Amino acid sequence: MDSEKIALRALIRHYWKKNYGVRETHRQICKVEGEGVLSLAMVENWFHRFNNGDLTLMDHQRSGRPPTVEEEAITLALEEQPGSSTRHLAALTGYPQTTIIEHLHSLGAVYKSQEEIPHQLTTQQRKQRLQICRQLLAENEQHPFLDRIITCDEKYVYFDNTSRGHQWLFPGEEPDGVPKKLVHSRKVMVIVFWSISGLIYGETIPEHSMINAQTYSDILKRTNEELHHNNNFRSIVRKGPLLLHDNARPHVATLTREKLEELGWDVIPHPPYSPDISPSDYHIFRSMAHFLKGKIFKDGKQIDEGMKEFFDSKNVDFYRDGIEQLVPRWKEVIARHGDYIHS
Repeated sequence: MDSEKIALRALIRHYWKKNYGVRETHRQICKVEGEGVLSLAMVENWFHRFNNGDLTLMDHQRSGRPPTVEEEAITLALEEQPGSSTRHLAALTGYPQTTIIEHLHSLGAVYKSQEEIPHQLTTQQRKQRLQICRQLLAENEQHPFLDRIITCDEKYVYFDNTSRGHQWLFPGEEPDGVPKKLVHSRKVMVIVFWSISGLIYGETIPEHSMINAQTYSDILKRTNEELHHNNNFRSIVRKGPLLLHDNARPHVATLTREKLEELGWDVIPHPPYSPDISPSDYHIFRSMAHFLKGKIFKDGKQIDEGMKEFFDSKNVDFYRDGIEQLVPRWKEVIARHGDYIHS
């Protein structure tokens, strides 16, 4: 095994242990060892291996017959540049593209597109995610609190939700065009509060309006009234509501904190840039996006009717599943040392 290769892997492991991110590790090593000494994909591969508990620096020994020289060359090229197409791998190794494809198929390799992440996390943000998830997991194990959680978030709903799709076409036909959605396309904001027992309160913010601290405080008051008037949420009222919301400016404003104190609601810590552990983002809004696909609304009233139809179609098991996913998601963030969960 090349000693220089082992040394680079040791450096990657060093930065991984210090909770550096993939990009930051790549930048630090290239800064010291020289630009192009290793690829970002290589760092990502070794981070994945370390995250799975394998801290060795040697290549895995594959069972079965010894690999051929060409297989070793292909595997090495793929390890260095996992984003390469089979055509590019053929150019790198000098072997025919058909040989590359046969080898990859024999290994069970699958060519997948890279996943878009919400934000490039800094080391500090990753540590904060790790710390908060550990804290919440420990507290829930000692004193379960999922049934006390009220979570909320906002989402824009467009009047026109058509998107590119597929069509069956006969010879000579061209697919219909779909206009690109403009930044200033007509839309309204929907805000929802819900719990393990179901939807508590939802509201559509008028077009061209924004949610500020005063608006949010007023909505909190109306949500609290609905909470006390609906017997489905009696347990939350008795045990004490725990609000799980993100760090948007209206959510953390002084006026909002004062309103929450007045209502007697406590707030669960939530790290910034963390939609992967926000139930509204990973559960409610993902389902809502499927519901809205292809729909066109003429006015705000139709959007209200559409939102009512969506929420009326969900039973209590849907809401329970969304909240109960928090525990395995906290665990996965911990297992990934603060990195994002792959959806």
